[in-house]
Amino acid sequence: MSLFRAVITDARPLSPTAKLYTLKSLTSDFSFIPGQYTSFTVGGSVRTYSICSSPQELPIFEFCVRQVPNGLGTRFLNEHVGKEIELTRPAGDFTLLEDASAAGVWFIAAGVGIAPVRPMLRHLLAEKPDAAVLVSYKFHNETEFLFGEELQGLTRTHENFKLEFGMPVPPPAGKSVYLVGPPGFVATTMTSLLQLGYNRQAIKTDIWE
Repeated sequence: MSLFRAVITDARPLSPTAKLYTLKSLTSDFSFIPGQYTSFTVGGSVRTYSICSSPQELPIFEFCVRQVPNGLGTRFLNEHVGKEIELTRPAGDFTLLEDASAAGVWFIAAGVGIAPVRPMLRHLLAEKPDAAVLVSYKFHNETEFLFGEELQGLTRTHENFKLEFGMPVPPPAGKSVYLVGPPGFVATTMTSLLQLGYNRQAIKTDIWE
């Protein structure tokens, strides 16, 4: 398995239950595609996190991590702020399709599932600013509205970008869909999408435990 090293330079709260970790790659050829993840091993277990920043910011990159009391990943990251860690090379196919904007794009995320959506959304709107994009974001309360100012700012700068909360009345079938969140949320939402006539092949999923 190909590995790279990085140093955790900062950790700051995003909400009462999530932190944003800033890292700096110490490997010159480190790269990733928006939506991909990387992993590290702690206590014999693998912990996987999506990169929530853009490739253009490298060698700096970020994780958005739910703070699990006594969680292996949470404790490891918090104990290693200012230290080097070893990670796997980015991987995963929860990435934008080449023709993603042809009929519009619908991102559906719950909680910290907004993490991989953030760089995908940035990339899509930078490359195709006129694309019709909808983000449906579900969170417990307004204190858990991660990257809220950034997302709301996009609604002001991109006429065709819409941000809705929870699960609104869905748009007509035809959009490419990127669905991310915990298992129950993904399963329930997938069932609803299929019942509405969405093509399973047009739906990409990323399940977070």
